[in-house]
Amino acid sequence: MGIFKSEKISTRLFLFVTALDETVIARPNFELTEDGWEDLPPFTSQIASRQVKLGETPLYDHLCQLIQEPKYSFLKKNVEEYYELMNVLGNAELPSIYWQEINSLKRFGYYYGHTLAITAMIAKFGIDAGMQKDLLEIALKASLIHDIGIARLPHSILFSSQQFKEDEKIMMQQHPLVSYLLVGYYSQQEYDEIGRGVLYHHCPGELNNISIGYENKVAKEIAWLIFNADVFDALISNRPFRPAYAIANALNYLTRVNQAHSLPLDMVYWIEKRFKIPVSKRLGSNFIPIKPKIEGHQLN
Repeated sequence: MGIFKSEKISTRLFLFVTALDETVIARPNFELTEDGWEDLPPFTSQIASRQVKLGETPLYDHLCQLIQEPKYSFLKKNVEEYYELMNVLGNAELPSIYWQEINSLKRFGYYYGHTLAITAMIAKFGIDAGMQKDLLEIALKASLIHDIGIARLPHSILFSSQQFKEDEKIMMQQHPLVSYLLVGYYSQQEYDEIGRGVLYHHCPGELNNISIGYENKVAKEIAWLIFNADVFDALISNRPFRPAYAIANALNYLTRVNQAHSLPLDMVYWIEKRFKIPVSKRLGSNFIPIKPKIEGHQLN
């Protein structure tokens, strides 16, 4: 589980990163600097930049099917909740190039469904927590594209049925940086806070040490949302190298990681509430319960 405990982002690239238009946007030994995207070439395709809603893509039907799976039943307690959730998801909008990127994850099985599940979880959390509409829209864009860099990793890693070796784990930790570079190429400054949220989605606590104004607060919120949904979905999913965690054990793990990085427990409490799991089942003897803040959750 060490990949979830990363305290530092990968800033030096080990891979060639090629966009879908076959432009090479980064090469091995590229190192991320404060300039971020400034040295990336411009993306000029007007067709691929056209805004498309999720409800207009095949992904919508795939999401409908995924939410019917037993392990995601907590996202819809009744028909009204289901239709409200699908309405929010269906209106999520991205340039068409990103839908192509997400679609390319299909061949890797787990990572495609994982992306959809994380997005659905964030959408439902946002609805229940009364999240600001503009923030939720940004968070959904980011959750949909946060793992597009996965498709650039070696297939031997993505199709592996074994626990990652140390060198494979290091390679896997490159994917937030690759996703960030792709977002920078396709959208430049228009997706600034989304890009940062994507970059830090495995280590949102690192954003505690960066002060760059309101955009950083948005990026931190995005990174925190994706991180929690990402870890929880990974833990409750069967993988070739381990069985799925019990819900209470997954929440226990997520609590420990959030507390270790001084991150809020709002999503943990929300999942706990949706599953009706007693706090005593989640918290060990070393934990001091923290009062939930989920009501009226918004960007502080």
